Amino acid sequence: MQWEAPSLVVNDTVILTADFKKVHAYGVGDGQLKWTGTSKNEYNAPPDMILVDDLLWMRAKGGRAGIDPLTGDIKKEYPTQKGYMHPRCYRGTATDQFMLFGEMGVQMVDVLSGDVRENDWIRGTCQFGVMPANGLLYVPPDSCACNMKTKLSGIYAFSSTGGPAFKRTAKPEAQNPIERGPAFGKIKSNQSKNNNREDWPTFRAAPGRNGIAETSVPAALAMAWKADIGGRLSPVVVAGGQAFVASVDRHTVYALDAVTGDQLWQYTAGGRIDSPPTVHQGGVYFGSADGWVYGLRAEDGALAWRFRAAPFERRISIRGQLESSWPVHGSVLIQNGELLCAAGRSSYLDGGIRLYKLDPDTGQKLSESTVYNPDPKTGKQPLPTQENRRDVRGVLSDILLADGGDFYMRQAKLDFETGDERGSGLHLFSPLGLLDDTWWHRAYWVVNDQFTSHWSGWWKVGNQVASGRILSYDDDEIYGFGRDQYPGGNTGQWRGGEKYQLFAHDRVEAPPLEIVDRKGKKTKQKKVKAVEYRWTSSVPLLATSLAVTKDAIFIAGPPDEFSASGEGDELLKLHDPAGALAAWNGEKGGILYAAGTGDGKKRTEMKIPAPTVFDGMAAARGRLYLALKDGSLICMAGAE
Repeated sequence: MQWEAPSLVVNDTVILTADFKKVHAYGVGDGQLKWTGTSKNEYNAPPDMILVDDLLWMRAKGGRAGIDPLTGDIKKEYPTQKGYMHPRCYRGTATDQFMLFGEMGVQMVDVLSGDVRENDWIRGTCQFGVMPANGLLYVPPDSCACNMKTKLSGIYAFSSTGGPAFKRTAKPEAQNPIERGPAFGKIKSNQSKNNNREDWPTFRAAPGRNGIAETSVPAALAMAWKADIGGRLSPVVVAGGQAFVASVDRHTVYALDAVTGDQLWQYTAGGRIDSPPTVHQGGVYFGSADGWVYGLRAEDGALAWRFRAAPFERRISIRGQLESSWPVHGSVLIQNGELLCAAGRSSYLDGGIRLYKLDPDTGQKLSESTVYNPDPKTGKQPLPTQENRRDVRGVLSDILLADGGDFYMRQAKLDFETGDERGSGLHLFSPLGLLDDTWWHRAYWVVNDQFTSHWSGWWKVGNQVASGRILSYDDDEIYGFGRDQYPGGNTGQWRGGEKYQLFAHDRVEAPPLEIVDRKGKKTKQKKVKAVEYRWTSSVPLLATSLAVTKDAIFIAGPPDEFSASGEGDELLKLHDPAGALAAWNGEKGGILYAAGTGDGKKRTEMKIPAPTVFDGMAAARGRLYLALKDGSLICMAGAE
């Protein structure tokens, strides 16, 4: 690939070409040199040469210069804001109204006024950039670690809002209607089976998303039952003698008898349900991509109420289905008798992310705030502070987490009263979200207060604190499955001989990093110290699910056929990429594995019909429940 090629632009009168030092202009009719000037290429990309109307726009000191293409005279100069790191790896583009540069994300410069609007929460992919067409801005997926905590990932088409998005002018009751069902007011009075401490009533067992169960599961296990649900399954929750799972793309929650596996009822919502419901005092509560929050009676699945968290009924196309512009994650949070949820995708999109507290019994709104990062008057993105150029504000939607009286979404501590997202604190999070199952090499889970989000530092936090593809934790310990180290540098994947491992890590305050170089002299570079684990263990699988019981760690996933040993030609002979990929995709079944929490030694290993969906295992009342990639839900109980 040629990263830094010259640029060539032609109109009716002049041919313009620029390399990394000079720009040359030639007459179209005679080919004679008209003028020359200085040129500067972009970062790993050709120089910007943009013809809009009668001006040639190129990079200049402190911004962009509009040049007469016939004479080389500078006619206009617009200052632009520099990103905290290098510009993106692609050239700029333009429409007749705006020039679109990649200083940090998509920087839009008004051709007539020079007004600059930062959109650091989106960016194009290397070399291609972004594409304005059809009155929309098309943004392809990228593999960039810079600003991964706030930027959107995927293929998007954006339209202009013409100002702060979707001003709320309707009356509150019209904005957030509540629909009552036949079970309204009858949830608590019809509790047939209460939760107990050995249940797993919400995503990852508890409001802190700890992934630790208050139960013991025997080492000798056998399949107690298997239920063929079908479709792409969510993780599973178990409470009150029932197991609950969602078939994500079918918009349906299923309730099964936790002992026999018999289906008790099902309920279909108006959009995808990406994660399991939360069970609380006889009620089943979940959000949907249709923008509504649902409250059902656990006994029979009858609707008690549903609350529209989306400010308007507006639909967009998402991966082949219609969803609200303000979807709600399936797993809502119930803390201190209040139901907390968030509606939206990004704090920069469609007026931001709405935060609600609801009464679980009635669906009544108790409080509302909005995380919206652009200035409410101008719609502009706030610039990073001068003290910290990497302090790019904003947050993407994710499963909510509670730690004591604090609430978190990804890296951000949320204030549900004001909508502020600038707080921080130690908690579990991933910069890509707790539901992401891509295993991207530049991201991972941590129990920490921050994550370094840029190409030259994504690996730093993982070398300082216990991290992994999936973690469970309590006040004393972190259990996880992840890499044993993160090599530094630009890409840092598999260059340093790192391997996957199961581990236990004592939660003690880490000593400050020494500021020394290789010769022992002081330097600005921080020396990375290896994480000290209590124990580590090699396992024969890639753990896509992890649940910790009172005395064991249970993991499940596909067999690990990626980690072949050897070097050079020997490694190539041992490693079968096609077979490894087939195993990852579930074509070779799955493995359930258990290790002791105290020493990491194997307690059991057995085959299961398919790998689990990501984070698809729950432990409750002495049993394991696993949601599998083949669309089935299985229960593992003591072999006796």
